[in-house]
Amino acid sequence: MSNKPAHKIRDGLLAVTIWENEHDGKSYYSVDLTRSYKDGDDWKESKSLSARDLLKAANLINQAYNWILHSNNTPSDDIDQYAE
Repeated sequence: MSNKPAHKIRDGLLAVTIWENEHDGKSYYSVDLTRSYKDGDDWKESKSLSARDLLKAANLINQAYNWILHSNNTPSDDIDQYAE
């Protein structure tokens, strides 16, 4: 596994980063949702969202789910293990 994300999806200042992880010889994906903001001259990231971010966040999470589901690298049980 590398330190690079498997995939990243953006919508304005929001981003979903998809990471491929490995545990006990099995691959699985995890997802981070962040909002970028500027503090002076520096760009920073936060996991805190405002009410106006929620619809965009839901859309990004849906896109991440679909990317994982349709990824050629998706382990067969990666999605199913969380569906129950």
